[in-house]
Amino acid sequence: MDALIKRVYELFEANAAVFTELDLPAVKTIDRYRGQTINPEQFEIYDIPAVFIGWRITWKQEGKTNVGDCSVDFHIVTDEPWNTGNIFTGFEDALNKAFFHKVVQKLLDDLESVETTKLKRSTDTPVDTGVICYTILTYNCKVYDNPGDADTITVGDLTINITGKHLKKSIANQA
Repeated sequence: MDALIKRVYELFEANAAVFTELDLPAVKTIDRYRGQTINPEQFEIYDIPAVFIGWRITWKQEGKTNVGDCSVDFHIVTDEPWNTGNIFTGFEDALNKAFFHKVVQKLLDDLESVETTKLKRSTDTPVDTGVICYTILTYNCKVYDNPGDADTITVGDLTINITGKHLKKSIANQA
């Protein structure tokens, strides 16, 4: 998932001007989803608009490669969760938020990484936390983990060899 998350950062950075040209604010915060929207008091204030990323993967092994069916949730936040005033924002603001949501959706459609297939749109879920309203865009893709050598982990340019996996088995054989 690291490669996909990196691609999300790159995508929004590279397309910041698209938002500006459309008179919309560019995405200012991208982070892993940890409940920031439903428990804002437990987190530092973050700049909005914000995109928080969560995922679920169901793994199966195909040969030496682990293949996952992945659902990725993008929590798209345009309201300030720490501003609890119940203020009518008006027609223009509502349209801007809806348009912002559409732009984000179009950017995420078909995004892929070296570890994943293209993101395919699945669900669009409005959420009302009682403090703010926001949207979760859910996409599906395949994730490929550890192709080839199952005893290494590659992170960026660094490859780590895992040793000692059979230590317990070796000790048992010596007894």
